[in-house]
Amino acid sequence: MKYFFRIIIALILACATVLGVYYYTNNGQLPWTENSISLTTVSKAPATEKYANRALLATDKKEGYSLYLTDTNVILAHGKKEFEFKLFSSYMQKEKPEMHIIDLDSDGKKDVVVKCVSGEEQDTGEFVYDLYILHQLKNGAEAYEMISATQTTWHEILDYTIVEEISQLKHCKKFVQFAMTLKSKSIEYNEDTGIAEKNVGYVGFFRALQNSKGEYLTADNWSKGKGSYYVNKENKLCCEVEVLVKYKDSNVSQKAGTIYFELRMNDKSVLYISAKSMVFTPNEEYKTADPRTEAKKPWSRTFNNSASPTGGEALNWIKYTFTPEKKTLTSTLALASEESDIKYVNSVTVSEKNVVLTAKNGFTFDSSAAENGEFSLTINEGGETEAEISYTAAVSEDGKTLTINYDKTYPFADIENICISYGAK
Repeated sequence: MKYFFRIIIALILACATVLGVYYYTNNGQLPWTENSISLTTVSKAPATEKYANRALLATDKKEGYSLYLTDTNVILAHGKKEFEFKLFSSYMQKEKPEMHIIDLDSDGKKDVVVKCVSGEEQDTGEFVYDLYILHQLKNGAEAYEMISATQTTWHEILDYTIVEEISQLKHCKKFVQFAMTLKSKSIEYNEDTGIAEKNVGYVGFFRALQNSKGEYLTADNWSKGKGSYYVNKENKLCCEVEVLVKYKDSNVSQKAGTIYFELRMNDKSVLYISAKSMVFTPNEEYKTADPRTEAKKPWSRTFNNSASPTGGEALNWIKYTFTPEKKTLTSTLALASEESDIKYVNSVTVSEKNVVLTAKNGFTFDSSAAENGEFSLTINEGGETEAEISYTAAVSEDGKTLTINYDKTYPFADIENICISYGAK
């Protein structure tokens, strides 16, 4: 029995010796355990160990790019290669960054565009976003340089290459014109209308602000507001800049619209405005028709009301939408059941220059709405070409007719429907 115990002890010592040798030669890893850390082979193995606690910021699986954050650095991983950059912004983890892969200079090499939080507005606390472009160098092995596009970058690009001006048209103060052209050129205007000449790079229009009486204010000066970078659906790098307008005798700042343009990069790694990409777009509430398109010939359509109301009250609230007949010059409508005072109107004539309403016998129009600017004409409601087209309004001395003039003349084909609004209920 004592020999049996001696054999058992000898076996235990032998096993312990084997395990000790295995443990020593395998970096302390026992044969029945699994390694809990899966290491990825990269071009810079020490960097993987140094930044083991990295945080994933963004990834593009299709192109094989990943972006990581450490305490002091940003790591770009592409395939098995890694590239190290100084921390873009201390606000990078405030919000998940956007990462886009774009060939900005059309050299066949992909650039990495990262949009992330770079700060906060002092007054509002809103985030400020900047771009960080990891531009792939042309020569030699894969390598990148970091180029930043901040809130001053777009400003400098515009100031260096583009001249912009605002002005009101001479025949109609409702239209404010925003014109842009290259710095090497000047903007010329038509002496009669004030409209910029055709050789100007781009011209857009928006509606001026009104005072309490409905009179259009005179534009005094303008400035650029916030600028925002983004990548559109066509994978193009874009920028939009607010246009802010100040008027005489008013403290209100109008957010009139935005300047849009696309950005490319030249062979010197400098961002520039892509050719023919600049557009001014008015904000929806200030959208107008294009004053350069006028009616070439007169036209009119008349609608008669078949209702026979009695009474003699003043008409101070009208709301109705007409669809001009394509072929018939005169048509008859039954408006007796309408809620607004349109049921007391005898006829409505719509033409290329105005809308004229005639009251039924015994009725007259209240002129206060015309005097206070409480009127509007909207064409093509709900469509892409919807626009408010009224300019002035007047009631005749006898009160029998109400005339609402357009801000320009309109071709018949441009008006699918027209909504008349006069007074308030």
